[in-house]
Amino acid sequence: MSQDTGEGNIKIKLRWEERGPEIPAPMMKSLNTWRDIMFSLGMVGAYSNGIGYGNISARSGIKDRFYISGTGTGKYKKLGRKHYCLVTGFDIAQNRLDCTGPVRASAESMTHAAVYSSDPGTGAVFHIHHEEMWKFFMGKVPATPPEAHFGSAKMALALVRLLQDNNAREQRIAVMEGHEPGIIFWGKDTDEAGKYLLSYYNLLH
Repeated sequence: MSQDTGEGNIKIKLRWEERGPEIPAPMMKSLNTWRDIMFSLGMVGAYSNGIGYGNISARSGIKDRFYISGTGTGKYKKLGRKHYCLVTGFDIAQNRLDCTGPVRASAESMTHAAVYSSDPGTGAVFHIHHEEMWKFFMGKVPATPPEAHFGSAKMALALVRLLQDNNAREQRIAVMEGHEPGIIFWGKDTDEAGKYLLSYYNLLH
């Protein structure tokens, strides 16, 4: 199935092959451990209008492939295998992404793809929404520009440029100025990404 998805005129060209659950159980457990924490802190969820926010992903072990929580799953407190899909390829410049699984990928998947393509050492990416953190870290940590909006090729390309800087890459955080209140974290695996997320979160208190 091929379709466009996004908000307004911001769209990702998505090719989705719908089929049964694929994510390995150990990987799902690793992702869900941190996703549960993120949900409890309000970093993943859904707004009053029903639109979900936040995604969590992990590299599959094959170049340009990663498992990610699917579109519309933010509202669920607990995720199962039917809530994850496998991204099988992407083209950032063309804003095109291929995926397979029981649920399709969301436009936020390009954000994850940008980090994986920029840093071969990254094994997990977390994309959260948190108003207090977004305001607190704006101007203090690496950030994408205000003209780079949700789901756009500009956002993904901005991240690629940002992560060319070794200092920015090593901070493991980027505030998305044009996607309030979006923030991303990453690490060599889910535990390292989660460690960075909580270390930054704890600076608020």
